[in-house]
Amino acid sequence: MIRVLFGIGEGGFVPASTVTVAEAFPRGERARAKSLVIGASFLGSAVGSSAIAALVHTHGWRYAYHVFGLVGIVVAVVLWLAIKRAPRRRKLAGKLAFRAVFRSPMLRKTMLIFFFSNVVYVALISWMPSFLVKTRHIDILHAGLASAGPYLVAFVCLNIVGWMLDKVGHGRERLFMTCGACAVVVFFALMAFATSLPSLLVLWTLCLVGYTVIYGTVFAIPLKHMSDASVGSAAGIINFGGQVAAAIAPAMVGMLVNLTPGSYVWAYSALLVAGMAALLVSLTWRTESVFH
Repeated sequence: MIRVLFGIGEGGFVPASTVTVAEAFPRGERARAKSLVIGASFLGSAVGSSAIAALVHTHGWRYAYHVFGLVGIVVAVVLWLAIKRAPRRRKLAGKLAFRAVFRSPMLRKTMLIFFFSNVVYVALISWMPSFLVKTRHIDILHAGLASAGPYLVAFVCLNIVGWMLDKVGHGRERLFMTCGACAVVVFFALMAFATSLPSLLVLWTLCLVGYTVIYGTVFAIPLKHMSDASVGSAAGIINFGGQVAAAIAPAMVGMLVNLTPGSYVWAYSALLVAGMAALLVSLTWRTESVFH
């Protein structure tokens, strides 16, 4: 029940932040703004993976929940005070807007691309620390510290992607997503052959860089190609695909690992197939304008 409530609270962030960006920025600057907003999750992961590891190491796992629960309350208060009231804008009827937006092939494929790429990403972030502990025999504190580096690189790369989408990316979103999916597949595949911790971390980082290209692009698409009245619905639909992936990926990896205890072969293969699916859907993606 607590996890369901957490999901309800988290689920509103993407559509609300997308609408906020649409209200505050012209189309030529929105990809950069959105990349900065969603890139904060990588900064949070970098700080959180290190801080949680340290808190668990010194005080136990329950203490970490208390600390970060307090952080969430502080952030809520800051947002309430900092976000200004938005100007009035044209609204569409809820059912009409959602149905019309969801009928867009561009949007449905964007949701699928995010779903498949998020299967890989969420499985990696939930599996990698335990993988480092179990197979590389690294204690949880150093596993958390090792996880921080790739997230910091991903934050920088995501903001570069946002800048590129604003400057040269309009109408080239398929190229961005295809290149990102290619990078995810190639570097994830190469991780199977890593023989040392540094090489594994480098490949993990490069795989995350590919993911940032997809991540930044899928959430820039509504801001670039859809009317301001429908960007919230569109972002919510895209995020739904990613959240479904986040729900099933850790369970899927756990189930596949249990099939062959001590081996990650089946889990690894399933994630590689998901990355290839993201690549195939990216190749078929076509741009269109919805409610312009």
